[in-house]
Order: sequence, then structure tokens, then C-alpha cells
Amino acid sequence: MFPINTDIPGYGADTHTIENWQWFQAVGHLVASELLTKPRGTVAILAEEERAYWLALIEEQYYLATAPVIEGEIYLAAAALARDLVGICGDELAYMRSGLASWLLDQSTLQVEARQLQCWQTLPTYAGWDD
Repeated sequence: MFPINTDIPGYGADTHTIENWQWFQAVGHLVASELLTKPRGTVAILAEEERAYWLALIEEQYYLATAPVIEGEIYLAAAALARDLVGICGDELAYMRSGLASWLLDQSTLQVEARQLQCWQTLPTYAGWDD
């Protein structure tokens, strides 16, 4: 079994945003741990946020990935790794974290063909961003 990547990338913003970023990532790691116990292709559905989360296997590590749900379909063209959601304000990160925390309680899921969710073969890198 491959490990879950638990690095929390730096987020160079104000203290409020940094704290919310770290809490969002920490709760995301808990969600990733829960998804790891489920069959591959399991997607966490957050109906209120209209978002989906799943594990992406990249370079022998799992990363939490997310995409919006539009009209009942997961919009994979807008998928992103949770670690790459920089640029989101602190309040939005807190909202997203509360959605993930709620999911930990009810765990509504959807089963999807795992290869459909594999949006990345290598870890994305962005010019000018430090790891």
C-alpha cells in the first residue's frame, strides 16, 4: 500500500489565512486516511459545497484531489490537488474545512472507475512556487 502525502505546502499570506490553510490541510489528511480504507475509486461527495474529493496516486504516494460537482457530474477538467489550492482566502478555506469535517461524520461516497479519476501522472509543478 502506498503512503498518503502529508506535507503541508507553505502559504505566504496573513496569519488568518495561514492558520486556515494548515487546518484545511490537516482535515484533508484525515479525509485521505478514511478514503484509503475504502476501495479505489471511492469519491467523497460534499453535497452542500458541490465538491468531490478522492485520492490521486502520483509517483507512489496518494494525494487528496478535488473537483467541483456541476449538475450532478464531477467536473474533472477543473480538478486540482488539495495541496495546490493556493489563492483561496482564509474564510473560504475554513468553509471548505468544515465541509470536509462534516463528511468525516456522514461519509457519503460514490464509486467511480479509478482510472477516470487519475488526472495526473506526475506531481504538478508551478513556475515560481516553492515546495
